[in-house]
Amino acid sequence: MRSPGPRTLLAISVGLGVVLLAQGAVDVLVARTIFPTVSMPGFDIAPDRDGRAALTELSVYAHTADGSRTEVKPEDLMSPMMYSAVRATLQRFVRYEEGGPLDDDTVRWLFANADAITDSTVDELEFVWQKDEFDIVTLTSTPLEEPEIVRISR
Repeated sequence: MRSPGPRTLLAISVGLGVVLLAQGAVDVLVARTIFPTVSMPGFDIAPDRDGRAALTELSVYAHTADGSRTEVKPEDLMSPMMYSAVRATLQRFVRYEEGGPLDDDTVRWLFANADAITDSTVDELEFVWQKDEFDIVTLTSTPLEEPEIVRISR
């Protein structure tokens, strides 16, 4: 069998590039998703041979002036954002502050959503990232380290 020549390889490469660019454009312009379709999930959370996996869980708590603390689902807080993008977005912009601290409009938006979810005025949002070891055999979870906590006040 004859191997493909340089022109054939170039044509295949250009064709693949055009397809990937078109797919990315559709994702950005039509689907409006943060992550384009051409992506590969990480396998770092796959369990080891003993059935244990290290996972980082995110919990969000809304604190009110009367001292109450209500757990809020991250997906509800970030609605109408797509479910698959919520945790990655919060990690990038709240946990690691990529792009700097949140601007005032974003903070107002988060608190407006929290107020609507809790039916009260939220004074502080608490984001807790806890790294745990999850055992798929016993269905138990054990903390691996101290939680990382970020608080945002009104």
